[in-house]
Amino acid sequence: MKPYRYPGPQPFSEQQQHIFFGREQELNELLRLVRREQWVVLYGKSGLGKSSLLNAGLTPRLVHDDHALPIFIRFHAWISERKDTPLRISCDLLKSEIKQTIPWFECLAEDDHSLWRYLKSMQLAQAESTEAELPNFVFLVFDQFEELFTFPASEVEAFAKGLAEVFYSNIPERYRAKLEKFPDLFSASELRKLHEPLSLRVINAIRTDRMALMHQLKPFLPGTLDYCYELRPLSIASAEEAVLNPAYDPRTFVTPRFDYEDDAIDALLEFLSSGKKQDIESFQLQIMCEHLEKRVVERAGRRRIVVGDLADPAEILENYYLDKITEIDSTDNRLAARKLIEEGLIFAEEERRLTLFEGQILKAWGVDSNLLARLEDTHLLRREPSLRGGYTYELSHDTLVAPVLKAKEKRRAEERRAELEAEKARKNAEMQALRAEAELEKRRAEEAERLKNEAEKGQKRARLFALLAGVVAAFAVAAMLWALAAQAKANEERAKSEANEQKLQKALREITEANNARLKVEIGKYVTAAERMLKSGDKEKAKEILFEAMKLDSLKQNPDLEKRLNEINQEK
Repeated sequence: MKPYRYPGPQPFSEQQQHIFFGREQELNELLRLVRREQWVVLYGKSGLGKSSLLNAGLTPRLVHDDHALPIFIRFHAWISERKDTPLRISCDLLKSEIKQTIPWFECLAEDDHSLWRYLKSMQLAQAESTEAELPNFVFLVFDQFEELFTFPASEVEAFAKGLAEVFYSNIPERYRAKLEKFPDLFSASELRKLHEPLSLRVINAIRTDRMALMHQLKPFLPGTLDYCYELRPLSIASAEEAVLNPAYDPRTFVTPRFDYEDDAIDALLEFLSSGKKQDIESFQLQIMCEHLEKRVVERAGRRRIVVGDLADPAEILENYYLDKITEIDSTDNRLAARKLIEEGLIFAEEERRLTLFEGQILKAWGVDSNLLARLEDTHLLRREPSLRGGYTYELSHDTLVAPVLKAKEKRRAEERRAELEAEKARKNAEMQALRAEAELEKRRAEEAERLKNEAEKGQKRARLFALLAGVVAAFAVAAMLWALAAQAKANEERAKSEANEQKLQKALREITEANNARLKVEIGKYVTAAERMLKSGDKEKAKEILFEAMKLDSLKQNPDLEKRLNEINQEK
C-alpha cells in the first residue's frame, strides 16, 4: 500500500525516514551525545516529536553508520492485575534477540534472568558469528520512559539495579563466585571474552513534566541526569523544510509531487508560529500538511497549494477533529465520543485540557474500552501512565482545544434546533387532539338534539290521538259502550304519553347536564392549553385556542373566556 507524504499526528516510523525533515541539527547533536555516552536522556514536551526523532532519525543513522543493533522497549503503565515487571519485560526482549547460544556460557549463566546475562549472551553470539558486519554496540531505546514510574517502587528499584549491574560491573559477583569455585572449567580465551566490557548505549525518552521522576534512579545510577538532551519545537526554517521536502520527494506515494505557492507557505508558517512569534510544534504542522495533501492534492487533483487553501487554518483543525469523529462506526458512539471530548476533557471557561482516569471515562461517559482505544488510535486522545497505576486520558494537544470547542457550539446549536422542532411538533399534536375532541363533542350534541326532536314528535302524535278519541266519543252517544271503550283507550294512550313525556324530559335533562359537564371540561382544557402557550411565549397560539373554546361555549356558560381573550390582545 502506498504511503502518504505526511504521517499526520502519529509518530514517524523507521520506514518514513526519507520524508523526515527539519531535525537535522537536533539529530546530529543527539548522535554525538549517544556515540560518546552510554546513558542519554531525551526529553521534551509532548507532541514535539521525540518518538519520530528516535524512529526515523537517530535509529536509522546508528544502524547505517555505526552498525548498531537497536532494541525498542516499552513498559506500558502498571495496573494491579499485571504480573510482568520492567526488568522482566526488558530481559524477555533481549532474550528474543539472541540468535545463537554459547554452551559454555549457558552452563555458567544457568537460572540467571538478568539484563547482564542476556546482553553478554548477545555479545558472545556476535563474536562467534560469521557475518561480515557485526553490530558495534547494542542500542536500547526506552520510549515513553515515564511509564516505568507507574510500577511499584520495588520494581523500579529492581530495574535500576539491573541496569547498574550492566553499567558498573564487567562480571557480577555471582558469576565471579562460580568462576572461583571451578577455576579450571573455562579456557583462557573464554575467560577473556567473559571479562570484555559490554558494548551498550541506552537512550530514554521522557516528557519534560516527568523529568523529576528520573531522580528515583540516582541511588543506583548516579549519572542518570548527567547527559540530557532537550528537544524543542521546530524553528520556522526547519518547519519549512518539513513542509516542502516531502512534497518534492520523487518516490512513489499516494499523491504525485506537488508544490506550495510562496504566499501559501508563508500563510501556513504564519499560522503555525502565531504570527512568527513562537517556534512550531510538529503535531500541529503534520495535521495541517496531512489535510492539504489529502483534500487538495488527492481529492481535488491539484498539484499546487495556493493561499486560498489556507483561508481559515483554524477550520482545518476543526475539520480534522470532525473527520476523525466521522470515522467512528455508529451514531451512538460518535455522540458519546464527542460528549467525552467536548464536555469531559476540556474546561471551556479557561479553554484548557482536562485529564480523566480510564475508570472515570468508562463509568460516566458511555464510552467502552474499544471506543477509547479507537480514539487513541486516531490520535484525538492521548493516553498517559498514571503514577497511581493504569492510565489517564486527555485531548492529544492544546492545538485542538479551540477547534473542538467551536465544533461543540455547533453541535449544541443543532441540538437546540432539534429540541425546538420536537416541542413545536408536540404542541401541534396537542392542538390536533383538542380539535378532534371538540369535533366529537359537537357530534354528540347534534345526536342529542335529534333524539329530542323525535321525542317531541312522538308527544304530538299522542295528543292528536287523544283529541280524535274525544271527538269520536262526542258523536257516539248511541254507541256508549264503544265510546266508553274508546275513551278508556284514549285515557290509556294519554297515560302512556305522559309517562313517555316524563321519561323524555328526564333523558333530556340528563343529556343536557352531561353535555354541559363535558363542554365545561373541554373548555377547561382549551383554557389550560392557552395558558401553557402563553408561558412558552406563543401568544398567537393561545388566542387561537381561546377562540376555539368560545365556539364551543354556545350557551355562554363561561363569560371569562371573552374577557381573557381581550386581556391577551391588550398585552404587549
